Amino acid sequence: MKKFDLTILTISVLALALVILGVATSGGSGHSSATVATINGEKVTEQQLNDTMKEKYGEKTLTAMTSSILIEQEAKKTGTTVDEAQVQDQLKQLKAKLGSEDAYKTYLERRNYTEETLTTKLRELMLVQKLTAAYNKQHNTKLTPNDYVDELNKNAQIVISDPMLQKK
Repeated sequence: MKKFDLTILTISVLALALVILGVATSGGSGHSSATVATINGEKVTEQQLNDTMKEKYGEKTLTAMTSSILIEQEAKKTGTTVDEAQVQDQLKQLKAKLGSEDAYKTYLERRNYTEETLTTKLRELMLVQKLTAAYNKQHNTKLTPNDYVDELNKNAQIVISDPMLQKK
């Protein structure tokens, strides 16, 4: 896979994990005191874990989530779709490239993916490639998918209300 593919896949999975963690820990109040670990008698709460993850990965994760949402919005606006058969073909090509079912399982495990997560990411990557190609043709440019996503982000109205996630 290309550098763009692996970067987006990695960030997207991290984003998904943080979203799931956020939903699981919010419990309505947003201040969960449930213990997730105890180290020599000292407790680590879900809220502490969530805050630490947000502080460490939050900005990158939010950027990845924003990009994913913008790609979906642009695809909807332009009527751009990716055929499920093409996604499955890409998945088969990846499996063939990895060489065996065990290598494929290891690939998923190392990236903390499920096949469903990987399929979703492949679909998104194919979608951004289609959108970029259409944009380049329409505007007679040669943007890369990364440049195209950067343009989407620059032209979007994004309001970040959480101080921890605002750029410093």
